[in-house]
Amino acid sequence: MKEYNVGVIGYGFMGKTHILGYKTIPLFYAGLPYALKLRGVCTAHEDTAERAKEEQGFEYATTNPDDIINDPKIDIINICTPNNSHKELIIKALKAGKHIYCDKPLAATPEESEEVLEELKKHPELTTQVALQNRFYPAVMRAKQLIDEGRIGRVYHFRCDYLHSSGTDPKKTIGWKQQKKFGGGGVQVDLGAHAFDLVHYLLGEFGNIKYQRKEIAYPQRPDKDGHMIDVDGEDLAMSVVKMKDGAVGDILVSKVTTGAMDQLDINIWGEKGALRFSTIKPGVLEFYDATKPQNPLGGEAGYTQIDCGQKYEAPGGTF
Repeated sequence: MKEYNVGVIGYGFMGKTHILGYKTIPLFYAGLPYALKLRGVCTAHEDTAERAKEEQGFEYATTNPDDIINDPKIDIINICTPNNSHKELIIKALKAGKHIYCDKPLAATPEESEEVLEELKKHPELTTQVALQNRFYPAVMRAKQLIDEGRIGRVYHFRCDYLHSSGTDPKKTIGWKQQKKFGGGGVQVDLGAHAFDLVHYLLGEFGNIKYQRKEIAYPQRPDKDGHMIDVDGEDLAMSVVKMKDGAVGDILVSKVTTGAMDQLDINIWGEKGALRFSTIKPGVLEFYDATKPQNPLGGEAGYTQIDCGQKYEAPGGTF
């Protein structure tokens, strides 16, 4: 049986999440023709690197990403570091002939992303992916099928919101996502990567951004030692966009939405129907078919709940 060795760079929240993914793959997919092995893990500090090794069962730990990238036994590089390091790590991994799974966004700036894409063109033999997982809910994939089949007709307009409450406390310690030098931006780069990708997946190419506004809720936040640090990464961003096919919509991403718990919502309104989905109800897609009779007394009009949970096609759906 083929064995794929994995090297993980970064052991923060997302690093742990991705490691969980590797460990649970055999639960979700039966009869795999290969095995996965966690070989090397890299963090910026020796103590966290050693802890990651012990907690997750890696063969070795290091503080030097090059040890992971240049390890001849490693097949897959998983990048879970701050955005400003993505470009360098991805390009090095591509040149080393490694398959790559990288947390979003692709890079910290459009210019860095272009550099990555240029290098990627040289390595068609490699499998690479960015963690934009919201495309892969069965309900979202069903929505795309209905759109592609013309079931809602020409799309007039849409709204996509990605809402968190994680920034509502002014005393919360500043993190790298609130500092442009690490993240390339604030919530627009962070949550916005998911929201814009979801719109792109469902509705196609963007035409242009008609309007954009960004807001910082608290100009300063304390660091871990209590010193007040300037915040230059926005907490809220609003965009009005137009798609190439003429549909217009607004995209709101916020980490200062009191009461929201990682809530990604999308509504799409077309000439023959409408769709709506929320991660709060991840197994459900709601579909309004405007071709249904509306008489007498409403006929059959109204949103239909399509139950999409656990409906992955083979080889998924075994757990």
